[in-house]
Amino acid sequence: MRAGYDAKRAFRNLSGLGGYSRTLLEDLALYVPEVEQVLFTPGAAGGWPPPPGSRVIRRAGPGAALWRRFGLAGEARGAGVQIFHGLSNELPAGLRRAGIRSVATVHDVIFRIHPEQYRPADRALYHWKTRQACRDADLILAISEATRRDLLAHYRVPEDRVRVQYQAVAPPFRRMPEAAEMQEFVRKHQLPAGFVLYVGAISPRKNLLTLLDALERMPDPPPLVIVGRGSGPYARQAAQRLAAWPARKLHAQRLGPGPAELPLLYRAAALLAYPSRYEGFGLPVLEALHADLPVLTSPQASMPEAGGEAAWYADPLDPDALAHAIGQILGDSALREARIRAGRIHRARFSPEQLARQVHAAYASLL
Repeated sequence: MRAGYDAKRAFRNLSGLGGYSRTLLEDLALYVPEVEQVLFTPGAAGGWPPPPGSRVIRRAGPGAALWRRFGLAGEARGAGVQIFHGLSNELPAGLRRAGIRSVATVHDVIFRIHPEQYRPADRALYHWKTRQACRDADLILAISEATRRDLLAHYRVPEDRVRVQYQAVAPPFRRMPEAAEMQEFVRKHQLPAGFVLYVGAISPRKNLLTLLDALERMPDPPPLVIVGRGSGPYARQAAQRLAAWPARKLHAQRLGPGPAELPLLYRAAALLAYPSRYEGFGLPVLEALHADLPVLTSPQASMPEAGGEAAWYADPLDPDALAHAIGQILGDSALREARIRAGRIHRARFSPEQLARQVHAAYASLL
C-alpha cells in the first residue's frame, strides 16, 4: 500500500498539529511498515528526520502554497499513491479526479465553538478548509468522540463517513527516565517541590486566569510552573497577575522546555492543572497519565475521553471548585495513588501499535 501525506506540519510545525503528524507517521513506519509513505511538503524539508524508507517530495518557491492546494493530486498520482491522508483538517483539490482515495483527520472545530477567539479572516479560512475536507474525503478520522459530534452538528457529514481515531502520545512520553536524569533536570531548572503544572497556550479558552484565581484563594497554595506562550490582552493580564505574586508570597515560574524535556517536567510535577473549556482531544491529559501524574481538568468536550476515570474533573470557570480539587488531590496520598493506578489502565487504550494498526485498517477499508 502506498500512501501520500500532506506533511507540511510534520516538518514545520512544533505545536499540536505537527506533533500529531510526526507521531502518526513514525508509528506507522514502526508498526505497519507495509505502508509506503510519500511525504509532500512545501518549502524546505528540514527540522525533522522523516521515517526511514519514506520518500519526500517538496516544492519550494513562491508557488509552493498553490502547489500544496492544487498541485498535489497530480503529483501524488505520478508517485503511484493509492490513498492520500490529510493530517490537519484539509485535503488538496482533485484527488477524486486523480483516482486516489482520501482520508482527512479533523482535530477540532474550535473556530465554530468559540468564534470570538479567532480573527474573522482566520475563521473563514478554517471553516472553508474543513468544509471542503468533509465534502471531499472518502473517510474522516475525528480525533475524539467530541470532535465527531461537532462535525455531525456543524457540517452535516454522513455518520458512516466519520469514525473516531484517537492519537498516541509522542515517543519521548513512553519511556521511563533514569533517576539521575530526573535529578539533573530538577536541579537545572531549580524546580520547587510539589508544584502544579500548567501546559498550554495563554489564551481565554485554556483558562489560566481562573486557575490563578483558584490558587490565590488557597490558604497554602502550591507553586505553579507554566509552559506555554500567548499574546494579546489575555496573556498580558496573566503576566501582570503573575508579576504581583512574589509580593503575596506566591511562587510561579515560566519554562520553555524542548520536546525532550517536557516528559521530565510532567514526572517532576505533583499535579497537572488543565482547566480548558474546549479541546479537540486534550493531549496533555494523556501525556500526564503516561507520566503517572495526577490530572485536574474540565468535564467538558473531549477531556473525559483523554482522562477517563483517572482524572479529577471540576468546573473550569469556578475557581472555588478548582481550589477545592487541588487541595484534595495534593492532600490525600492514597487517593492520588488510586488515580495513578487508574491512569495506567486507561492509557493502555491508547497503545501506539494498536492505534497505528487502526489507521492502516481505515486505509485498507477504502482500497
